[in-house]
Amino acid sequence: MTERSRVSSAMYFPPYLKPGDAIRVIAPAGVFGRGVFEEGLTYLREKGFEIRLTERIFENHRYFAGTDDA
Repeated sequence: MTERSRVSSAMYFPPYLKPGDAIRVIAPAGVFGRGVFEEGLTYLREKGFEIRLTERIFENHRYFAGTDDA
């Protein structure tokens, strides 16, 4: 029995991601280190995923990831 078969049949599980699929990266609520972030993007690209993001992901306002107007 697989892990998925033990879960209620009422739950929906989308297909697994595969190389070539797109992943949209969004900003967390707080400021983050760009170096570690770039390492994560490199890892995903090496796995064959298409990364989608905007440069606005790097905006910050004090200790937040941007303003409410963004």
